Amino acid sequence: MSSAAGKLTQHDNAVLSQLFDPEAAPSDVKIDPSLPADPHVTDPKLLEEVRHREKLIVLSVEQVMREPTKTREKDRALRQAQVDLIALQAQYKYAGLWNDLAQVIRLQLGDDILLASLRTCSSSPCSSSPATVESANLVIEALDTVINLLAPSSAQLRVSPSQARIMSSALLQRGALFNAAYKHLLREPNAEAIIKKFQGWKKDDFQEAASEAFFNAGRLGNELGKALAVHTNPTAKLCGQMVQDAMRREFAPLRSG
Repeated sequence: MSSAAGKLTQHDNAVLSQLFDPEAAPSDVKIDPSLPADPHVTDPKLLEEVRHREKLIVLSVEQVMREPTKTREKDRALRQAQVDLIALQAQYKYAGLWNDLAQVIRLQLGDDILLASLRTCSSSPCSSSPATVESANLVIEALDTVINLLAPSSAQLRVSPSQARIMSSALLQRGALFNAAYKHLLREPNAEAIIKKFQGWKKDDFQEAASEAFFNAGRLGNELGKALAVHTNPTAKLCGQMVQDAMRREFAPLRSG
């Protein structure tokens, strides 16, 4: 093996660190409280205004989800929240609005929305309803928008606490969607992606994408992201299985004796 091939990348070292210490995540993304809370809405009064309007929408959703209301009423409230968030997006370039939009759609449809089940299709290739395809695309586009708006430049990996919180939430949502697709393919290997950019993906592709999303959420200080990155990482699972097999071989003589 050449010296170049034998060298671990920074990502490889980070993954290996996580395998043996789930609490250890890379710290190369710096959380800097001195930075503006949002890189695009820098006027404090304007930021306060959009956050207040965002909070009102979120509270309305939380209230209806807590109450034992009928499913139809909850669906109506979630659809209205979606309309209100999209209207705000036209006025403010605030990433949190896109993150909220993805959460609202997931509350409506769940996480298993990236694939079409062949069992519900009468023809091949399988097709979902236009509304479902539109919603699935909207979720992915919303989460992509959050990351594009908030991702720090490669030259200076610093983000504000607000940036880190919102971006890690978006990454967790991406991870949840990809992990749901991975589990769907475990149950139904022939299921097909309904979003064009994911067509042709196999279960391992979704698993790797989920692990990467959780891993990057962990880089931003999100504890759940750190734990889920280890849990979903295929290398971690392989190493864990190898350790279990080695322990079985080690203790086999004691059991037989």
